[in-house]
Amino acid sequence: MTKTISEYLTFRGAYTITTDWHLLSAFLILGATYLDTIDGRVVRTYDQCSIFGCGIDWLADLLCQIVIVIWWA
Repeated sequence: MTKTISEYLTFRGAYTITTDWHLLSAFLILGATYLDTIDGRVVRTYDQCSIFGCGIDWLADLLCQIVIVIWWA
């Protein structure tokens, strides 16, 4: 569930960058990163790792990094 919210925040952060709401974008991306950190700890604590989840986590992290690089460009 937190991964879905994290991905949503990343997409919303990417959208708000295009509308020049930079402060909101920063909070959305920071929120996505924070939820990604919590999600990783919970998954490892309860041993709920899967190949699909690992792939989605990697994709969400990559998307967040791309959004940040585009924002800085």
